[in-house]
Amino acid sequence: MVHFVPKSQQGHGVGKTFFSHCHHGRPTVAGSPHRFFPDSPICPLTNPVKTFTSFPFPRRQRPRALKRQPRAMLPDTSALLESLPSHAAVLDTGGSVVAANAAYRNLLHAIDANAPLAASFAAFCAKGIPETAADAVRRGLTAVLAGTESHFDIDLPCGPPQSPVWHNLSLTRVDGPVPGVLVLLTDITRKKQLEEHILHDAFHDTLTGLFNRALFLNRLDQAIKHLKDDPEALYAVLYLDIDRFKLVNKTFGHVTGDRLLMVVANRLQKLLREADTLARFGGDEFAILVEGPAGAEEAGAMADSVLRQLAAPFRLKRQEIFVTCSIGVVLGSAAYEHPDQVLRDADNAM
Repeated sequence: MVHFVPKSQQGHGVGKTFFSHCHHGRPTVAGSPHRFFPDSPICPLTNPVKTFTSFPFPRRQRPRALKRQPRAMLPDTSALLESLPSHAAVLDTGGSVVAANAAYRNLLHAIDANAPLAASFAAFCAKGIPETAADAVRRGLTAVLAGTESHFDIDLPCGPPQSPVWHNLSLTRVDGPVPGVLVLLTDITRKKQLEEHILHDAFHDTLTGLFNRALFLNRLDQAIKHLKDDPEALYAVLYLDIDRFKLVNKTFGHVTGDRLLMVVANRLQKLLREADTLARFGGDEFAILVEGPAGAEEAGAMADSVLRQLAAPFRLKRQEIFVTCSIGVVLGSAAYEHPDQVLRDADNAM
């Protein structure tokens, strides 16, 4: 039903939409194919009519009912565990295994062929990892089972210490009608090996395998701080440079020069004590941190040993090469605040 407004009330925001379009000066209702003529008995301009019901407005169509799709069924626990790429198991509230995938069962059999699947998970971990790590797993599992923690994560070394196989253990609490804990064991041995390789390269010289400048500065900084805490904790720094090393590269080639540096590093390592640190700074520069010397005399004796060790000829490519080196020695004192200050004085002494 459409309501029209008398002519006296038109233009006040009421009924404007019904007369928004005109055809040859004749008003029409918006959205309607019907026209109104001034001489019509229902014309709203001359003889407004309150209501009429003959307007053919299109009716609102109801959307078609969607076809009901069948509800997808969730996979059972065993199928879900088998789809995981890790060693996976489900524990009950007592910490015992109630379900596991084939990868977990194979790992269990490899550790203990006679162990039952439904045994305690903490007991299973105690057989394949160090005691300290097993204690950490027991504490984490207890916290997750008690609900104080929703998740526990730890990296575990398995197997012999010489070549351990690393696994990441993830324990996640599962709440629901049947609460428990989801266990995931993921092999991260390759990741650990890459991390160790990156860490080794960050603090070691690629050519000689010695410590690099970064690690030497760290050890020297610790020695400086130790001396401030204990005046008896003396240290000394020997900074050495091979004389005319560029001539060796120019005469025999860079390959021979690199071999000479490796042999020099090997000889210097034979002079070190367990507490000493030897590093290659780059090129033909080396540095030795001697911790705990009795005084300047002992530091000087170490420098003499270096000179004698490098005075012997080097046999490379059936040729004997003789080299000498320059050494600068600095005895640590409380006046030094930063490792660069010590190296600066050692370089000037050289």
